[in-house]
Amino acid sequence: MDHLTQKEYGALLTHYFGLSEKNIISAIEKMMQSGDYELALKTSTWALTQYDSSEIKALREQTFLKLKEKYQFANPFKFFIYSELAENETPQLDLEQ
Repeated sequence: MDHLTQKEYGALLTHYFGLSEKNIISAIEKMMQSGDYELALKTSTWALTQYDSSEIKALREQTFLKLKEKYQFANPFKFFIYSELAENETPQLDLEQ
């Protein structure tokens, strides 16, 4: 069994499917509008291996925030994992009063 890297999936988008940076950005935006945040996150991760794009980076950051929002009450584990991956940790509360 083979394991494909993020860069190989990125090559799938650009080299084999022939998608431009603009096409990928449009697709990620559609995924986010549809609520397919996990798919948008994966696609943006793959795309960043091919394009050093500030627009794709911004969409990836928005996707992390949407995933945090989605799981903040339903799945704390996913909330903390997505926070860590986004380098957007939740600060510890100061309970001393």
